Amino acid sequence: MKTPEQKLSKSDGDTGVRDLRAKGWRAPDVIGEAATLAGLIDRRRAICASEVDSLFVALHL
Repeated sequence: MKTPEQKLSKSDGDTGVRDLRAKGWRAPDVIGEAATLAGLIDRRRAICASEVDSLFVALHL
């Protein structure tokens, strides 16, 4: 995973949301992947957009 200072780059093999969606990923799959990479959850799973705020609340408990 890149550090917060590093910019995502296609030349480094980084994938954008559009690329994942073109590969057939559903929106909840993309959100789950982002949550995993951000350290909000410990393993990837599909997450609905309406669940995202609860991930941040869980961090402060």
